[in-house]
Amino acid sequence: MEAECHSISPLMVLDQTWVHCGLVGNFEREIFLPEEWRDNFRMSRSSPLSLSELLRPYIEGETTIMQSPVCVVKKVACTMYYLGDEGRLHKTANAFGLSLQVVSKIVRQLCKAITEH
Repeated sequence: MEAECHSISPLMVLDQTWVHCGLVGNFEREIFLPEEWRDNFRMSRSSPLSLSELLRPYIEGETTIMQSPVCVVKKVACTMYYLGDEGRLHKTANAFGLSLQVVSKIVRQLCKAITEH
């Protein structure tokens, strides 16, 4: 289960776990200004939303007893951020509050879905 950030501080303690509340907090609460969105994702807000709907059948994860999946829109935004930022996994992982392994898997999955479908 993903932790929610309810503070504007860059780091906070939630249930005794440190949670990064930077870009991911703003993304999940949808509090970007249009120019901030374009600066971070290199496209308008409607583009990743449209791309998410087109790719949903190919990249949507399943909920298991161990974890809930990363939402499709977050996968697309994460990949666009990664591709627009010279491919820095660490920076992308930190910005979205995800592990390096998850970001790597998301980027490969989304790029494959785009090229094949």
